[in-house]
Amino acid sequence: EEETINQCQIVRASKGAAFLVTGDRYGILRVINPSSQKCSFETRAHMSDIQDIALHENEDTTLIASCSRDRTVQLFRLISREWVLLQTLDDHSASVCSLFFAENGEKVISCSTDRTIHIRQLVKKDVGGQDVMGAVPVRIITLKASPVSMAPCFADQAGTFVVSLLDRTVATYEISSGRLINTFRATDNDGADAVVLDCLV
Repeated sequence: EEETINQCQIVRASKGAAFLVTGDRYGILRVINPSSQKCSFETRAHMSDIQDIALHENEDTTLIASCSRDRTVQLFRLISREWVLLQTLDDHSASVCSLFFAENGEKVISCSTDRTIHIRQLVKKDVGGQDVMGAVPVRIITLKASPVSMAPCFADQAGTFVVSLLDRTVATYEISSGRLINTFRATDNDGADAVVLDCLV
């Protein structure tokens, strides 16, 4: 068979575009300096194409989370200017399509075509003067249909997130309790048929 041509699947920019993170069809994760256009980190993070990338940056922690069709979520941390793999999360049973950091980087939330959303708490522990991080499962939300896209809410809706599903509904959930707050169907202007939303922001 002819080898499939690689392609860039997703790009995320850090604060002030200090670096770019890209994911491709072969599961390669790259961190690129946009001013020098040089790759500062490259790794085979996944066995299949990368579906989504999430970044979290604060004063003492910089994190990258990536997810893929290979059912895993990879968590990387910047330690002494080197990217280190913190943890491989493989508790989904199907392709992981979307993820994001919530509550100032204290939680990482991912959704999968196995019709579940996994909420994990990021915990820190001091071991011999060095803080070690890990993601601990907190809650699993079961959906009526496979999710397509997911995004956190901000401002007065902070603490919640929205997810679009293959059954053409858009649902809002509360992060702390996993409770469904509301749901609606988006419709196409041309007709009465409801539509699936591919991407939520």
